[in-house]
Amino acid sequence: MKKSACLLFAVTVATTLVVSSSFGPFSVPGAIAQVATLNLEADLRPKPPGRGTPTNTTLAGGSHAVLFNRPKPPGRGTPGNAGRGGGSRTCLKLATKSEHQILNGLNALVPESKQGNTTEVWGYTTEEHPSLWFYIPYTSDSIKDIELTLLNDRGEPLQVIPVSVPANPGVLQVQLPKDKPGLQPGQFYNWFFKVRGNCAENTIAFVEGWISRTADTTLASQLDQATPEEKLALLAKNGIWFDALTAAAQQSELSQSKAADTTAWAALLKQTDMGILATQPIVK
Repeated sequence: MKKSACLLFAVTVATTLVVSSSFGPFSVPGAIAQVATLNLEADLRPKPPGRGTPTNTTLAGGSHAVLFNRPKPPGRGTPGNAGRGGGSRTCLKLATKSEHQILNGLNALVPESKQGNTTEVWGYTTEEHPSLWFYIPYTSDSIKDIELTLLNDRGEPLQVIPVSVPANPGVLQVQLPKDKPGLQPGQFYNWFFKVRGNCAENTIAFVEGWISRTADTTLASQLDQATPEEKLALLAKNGIWFDALTAAAQQSELSQSKAADTTAWAALLKQTDMGILATQPIVK
């Protein structure tokens, strides 16, 4: 990998699936389906993405305006659903049925791009232990457990991270554990976020994706000296999606009682066709 190509990114094929299966273990590395029923043991290992030329997307919004420099789609990925619609009937119960389909299913808060039948959702991180963000619409009593699985680019599991079930539906932050090995610069990692229903059918909804850490030392130096507002602007300008979203959440001081539809958080989500998710609370 050339040194000049410092920015490495996460390609996420965020496929929202609700699956009824009789298989046992919850960890399912490398599985994707285009229908409601699939073989969760299928060995599907998406290739790491290529690189593209950044393209700018601007959103005006007063003092909270941000510019996300959205990289060009890599042109490689796995055909399927991008996780922007509702799931099928399962024992995972929606707290509220919405007229907006994106609110009726599990979603990864990552930009998506579509090329023909291929959907790719991707971003960057600068962190060893970055945060990933997910929208969970289900009632807590209908969820048995939640799990984030991290794999290397060969499909070999590295970490299986249990995630606490949130008390209420909403947007959930999941940070990679700091007591575990962090992401290494230049390495691609595949992750799966899975929500299992509390029923005998073993229903599962999941999204999946890729993440990679940048090795841009110049940007790292700039971030170290920046104010919180400057840091957010730098991250967005350089296309560092995962960190920009986390910085926006922190800057907006989101809470369960405050939907941030007029904040920098909302600005980022609106630029990437996820604006409706800005109306949802962040939950724990």
